Amino acid sequence: VWKDFSTDKGGNNAVSFLMAKDYSFVDAIEYIAKKQGLTIQYEDSKEAKAYQEKLVKINALRPTLKRAIATYQNEFKNLPDNHPAKQEVFGKREYDQDIIDTYQIGYAPGSQFLYNKLKEHGFVDDGIKTSLLNKKTNYYSDFYNDRVTYTIFDGNGEPVSIAGRELKEDPKIKWLNGRT
Repeated sequence: VWKDFSTDKGGNNAVSFLMAKDYSFVDAIEYIAKKQGLTIQYEDSKEAKAYQEKLVKINALRPTLKRAIATYQNEFKNLPDNHPAKQEVFGKREYDQDIIDTYQIGYAPGSQFLYNKLKEHGFVDDGIKTSLLNKKTNYYSDFYNDRVTYTIFDGNGEPVSIAGRELKEDPKIKWLNGRT
């Protein structure tokens, strides 16, 4: 039994608790099964097939996403202390190293920085599918330009996307969120 007194929501099982935290029913069942070390057997239903297709797509793209996250983290680590990205993270936000590691915070220089890294390993198409790259007529560019990056995780703690925070004062768009 659970009760959230701030919202007056409550329930009598783990599935309802997870669904209150914005999990779908299927995601809640998957999460609980994974925590218990159980394998789920799906019936031949339309929703189960669609969910499995979504998982296959996400899992196929996850290595590219993880590679980009690690690249951005490394780039952030190697910035000088007076760089605006480090001033944003350490000065303005007052994050410590534990928060930086937990949220896999990085820095995206932009232009064709990530494109060139992904191209070296043959992952340009996956970069487009994960919204890490933009494809223009005969030209590719990075989706995140001069932004601090934050990893977005699913309920299982696996990365599913990246959010990018603009460093300029009074930008038109402060945050960009990718999609997978």
